[in-house]
Amino acid sequence: MAKKKLPKILKEYCIGCGHCVLACHLGVLKLENKKSTIVKPEACDSEGRCISACPQKDTQFRRKRILKRKIKYLKTLFVEWKSARLRP
Repeated sequence: MAKKKLPKILKEYCIGCGHCVLACHLGVLKLENKKSTIVKPEACDSEGRCISACPQKDTQFRRKRILKRKIKYLKTLFVEWKSARLRP
């Protein structure tokens, strides 16, 4: 039997809007302390309705993209600095 993929809820980004809870037709998610929480993981069908309903998902992906760009830029600067330093 294939292993289910449960949604990963990033509590630090969750704004407690409840869109994911309403989108899940199986009652897998619940709002607890103004944060979304998985309460019935065995009922999840891994369709991703909760993920597509979340308004914060774009913010999470955007932050990852920005960090990747910054790392790439810093690596480029380091290589330029290193090559300039090695020139006689």
